[in-house]
Amino acid sequence: MKKLVLLLSVLFFGTALFAQVPDADGLYPAPSPKKYCNNFSKAFPEFLNAGETVLLEGKLAAFDKETSNQLVVVIVDELGERTAAQYARDLGNKWGAGQKALNNGIVILVKPTGGAGERDVQISIGLGLEMRIPNVTVQQIIDTEIIPRFKENDFYGALDNATAQLMTMAKDEFAFMNYHPVAPVDLGVRQQAAAASADSTTTFLTWLGIIFGLVIIVVIGFVQRNSWGSDTYCCHNHCHHGHNRWWSGSSWGSGGSSWGGGSSSGGSFGGGSFGGGGGGGKW
Repeated sequence: MKKLVLLLSVLFFGTALFAQVPDADGLYPAPSPKKYCNNFSKAFPEFLNAGETVLLEGKLAAFDKETSNQLVVVIVDELGERTAAQYARDLGNKWGAGQKALNNGIVILVKPTGGAGERDVQISIGLGLEMRIPNVTVQQIIDTEIIPRFKENDFYGALDNATAQLMTMAKDEFAFMNYHPVAPVDLGVRQQAAAASADSTTTFLTWLGIIFGLVIIVVIGFVQRNSWGSDTYCCHNHCHHGHNRWWSGSSWGSGGSSWGGGSSSGGSFGGGSFGGGGGGGKW
């Protein structure tokens, strides 16, 4: 069964890209239907193996569906006359990664060809995400999450870690200033710090729950004491038929929101734009 899954993965992700060549502008055309993990490299067709490709593709597709942010990984052999920064920016604009109204796309470009110090990695940030993910933070992610792992040939680990950091910031789950780069050798320390942080958070929430519970008890007691003093409180129909206008009229969570919904599956990307924000490095 596992062999069958791998075979289907190769057929799905490999054959669709095998015949593709750059257009006259030197950039590869956007895949149709859209794919988020795209290996156009002939020199490194197994830069990610079939299983890793499936995992990363699923992760990025779910991110798009959940948030409408579109993050694509592109692996190429040559950059032509462009720098890595120019190539990633131009490819993002050509493919339109991200939504047109939000410009919430991210491109991770990898050029694994060349000798030591000649291989490129570049992250280009869509215009709409530049405030959430500034250049200095992108560079930290490249220098600490990607380059050290690339040097150890842990290509999937590098991309998995980097995409996880970028996705969290793009979703605005934490601000970029709270990102603390950690080299691979410090993963154990990071796990211990996370456990300590979780314990502190649990203690705080426990006390917060106790205080909140006491406040609720006091409020309920006050309301009951005042309502019990009236003999006519429940005697007239109009006493019980007021409407909570502020709640019933609210559109919070309405399905018509253009921000919360993800993009539809299949088809091309959303038409996002890139202006050159991001960072890069070599290994």
